[in-house]
Amino acid sequence: MLRAAKHLVAWGQVNPEVLETLLRKRGEREGNKEFDDEFAKIFFRKENIAELARSVVAGEVGVKDLWLAGVKPRFRLHPPRGGFKRSTRRAATDGGELGYRGEDINRLVKRMI
Repeated sequence: MLRAAKHLVAWGQVNPEVLETLLRKRGEREGNKEFDDEFAKIFFRKENIAELARSVVAGEVGVKDLWLAGVKPRFRLHPPRGGFKRSTRRAATDGGELGYRGEDINRLVKRMI
C-alpha cells in the first residue's frame, strides 16, 4: 500500500511526544466529543493522553483500537509553517519531501500542527 502511495505521501516513525501533541491538538472524536485525559482513562485505562501516546508508539494499543473507540482515523493538519523546505515532487531520498522520512517526519509534523 505504501509503495502505491509513495509519490503522494510522507511517512516515518513518530515519537511519543509528537504523537501526544498531535492527539491533543488535532485528534477528533465521533460526535464532536472532547478528546482529553478522561477519554484515555475510560477507553484504554491509561492515566492521560501522554501515556496513551507511549502505548501507541510501543505497539501496545493499535491505531485500529483508537478508531474503534471513536477517534476519527485522520488528522486535519495545516500546511507546514515556513513552507516545504524541498521539492514536493521528489522522494526524500532524492532531495524531496515525499516517501519514507524516518525520524525526520517528527519535525515536519510539529510544523504542521
